[in-house]
Amino acid sequence: MRRWLKEEQRWKEWQNLEVQWVQGHNPDIIIFDDNGKEKERFDLTEFTYTSLPDMLRQKGFRMKGEY
Repeated sequence: MRRWLKEEQRWKEWQNLEVQWVQGHNPDIIIFDDNGKEKERFDLTEFTYTSLPDMLRQKGFRMKGEY
């Protein structure tokens, strides 16, 4: 996960995906509804470098330039 998030910063390739760094915490993804209320939360340590993009697509995220 470190490679995807910090080294290569692959998260920047996705629409509507922001990263906030919280020192000392495991990486989580938090999905908010249209009103800014937390909808879902996942521990990213459960995903691999290759499985994370699949999960993002399943949750409705798209890469920049995709419609």
